Amino acid sequence: TVVRQGEEIVVPPGGDVQAALDRARPGDTVRLLVANYRVRSLRLKPQVRLVGASSSHDGTGIVTEMGVLGASHATLEGLRIESAFRFVPGLLRLEGVSEMRVRDVWITETIGLALQMRDSERNHFDHVRLQPVGPRGLVGGLALELTHAGQNHFRNMVIEGEVRLADSSANVFHRTIVRTRT
Repeated sequence: TVVRQGEEIVVPPGGDVQAALDRARPGDTVRLLVANYRVRSLRLKPQVRLVGASSSHDGTGIVTEMGVLGASHATLEGLRIESAFRFVPGLLRLEGVSEMRVRDVWITETIGLALQMRDSERNHFDHVRLQPVGPRGLVGGLALELTHAGQNHFRNMVIEGEVRLADSSANVFHRTIVRTRT
């Protein structure tokens, strides 16, 4: 049996991130350099890694109009995701997704929800910061919403806003800080 080695696809600043993701095959890594990449939306692919160049808060940024849609067995790492128009309902959305890995990602600058998960399970989040902006420009608001989501693991996270769990159980929050405004 021949096992395919993943290819690395590097997207230069100003390049088309979605085109690189569309071209990627299972096992490939799409690498972004230190820059802000403006996109309308992004749809991740199963078994493909989207990786930034450095730490999430000062390195590679995804500035999106419509958000990022997750995929099963995909990886999102070393990125800052922010809204181009401030209001995007669910900057990172996982719907029916399992086994996705999100590491060293900062989701910020949205009046809408930072992370939304529906019918998703066994996803792993590590060193993720959710920082939505409330209606008066203050950090806060609804940061995380889980609906019919279970067995997800959240480690080493900072959630600056409200958390809403609906029909969701067996989610594990380890070394996670939740800050809400009153």
